[in-house]
Amino acid sequence: MLAYADGMTISGRDTDDEAFAALREHFSPEALVELTAHIAFENFRSRFNHAFRIEAQGFCRIPQR
Repeated sequence: MLAYADGMTISGRDTDDEAFAALREHFSPEALVELTAHIAFENFRSRFNHAFRIEAQGFCRIPQR
């Protein structure tokens, strides 16, 4: 699930077929739609907040690469 979320989130990356196939073993199609929607919404909020210069609250720190 994290590889899938990373693929949806990190610029220049994509979700690969293997990660998606692994998810299908554990989640129903309906659950995959819900999971994908949640990941997409969190990405939307992140971009929206960044555009308005809303500072992070410090709940999650991701090391810079």
